[in-house]
Amino acid sequence: DQFEVTFDERRLEYRGRMVKRGPPAADEFVTLDPGSHAQATVDLAEAYDLSSPGRYRVRFVRHDEFACNELTIERNRGASP
Repeated sequence: DQFEVTFDERRLEYRGRMVKRGPPAADEFVTLDPGSHAQATVDLAEAYDLSSPGRYRVRFVRHDEFACNELTIERNRGASP
């Protein structure tokens, strides 16, 4: 569970896979130069119930030296998760 997902001020329960792993190896890190960026795509609907239309707040949970970012998304009626 690397995200804090809330809907109507209520934190949603994580329902995704539970995986344990050891510390990352040196070759699993990506070095970014100053001013550069990286991105990844995550399907939150695989781990959270996003079926209700409305506004969701998503925050990356800081487990180590990574920065925390926050994103707000809105799901409209009739949109598929």
